[in-house]
Amino acid sequence: MYIKRSTAGTVGEVMRGHFITSAPDENLLEADQTMRLARLRQMLVVEDGILVGLLPQRPMLEQGVMELLLRSRKDVLEYLRSRPVKQAMLPAPQSVVPRTPLEEAALKLLEQEVACLPVVVPSPAGPRLIGLVTQSDLLKTAYV
Repeated sequence: MYIKRSTAGTVGEVMRGHFITSAPDENLLEADQTMRLARLRQMLVVEDGILVGLLPQRPMLEQGVMELLLRSRKDVLEYLRSRPVKQAMLPAPQSVVPRTPLEEAALKLLEQEVACLPVVVPSPAGPRLIGLVTQSDLLKTAYV
């Protein structure tokens, strides 16, 4: 079997320009439903184009399980409806810039045990989100 290696060398060459995000004030129930429908393991949290956090699905699932053990399903849904994403997100997630070498991005994904890295450019308001690079993107680039 022959495996082809790509010649792409930077995140900017392979990043996705279309992706799903959440607002910090969106409720956790809506975010969870979006993540399940889109089959996302993590969702970027953006406010006015600025990256403000990362919402991983695992903590949401763990929190949901704990809540189910302590409350009725109706109470859990109401609880998730009443909690904004900003209370569950990881603030200031690690990110990369378009010129970041793919090898460096892959190492960050492995070290942080995350499924994606936001691609940002500096702006006066903070890191402006312009793309997303995932584990799948890097594997496709390397071997397909």
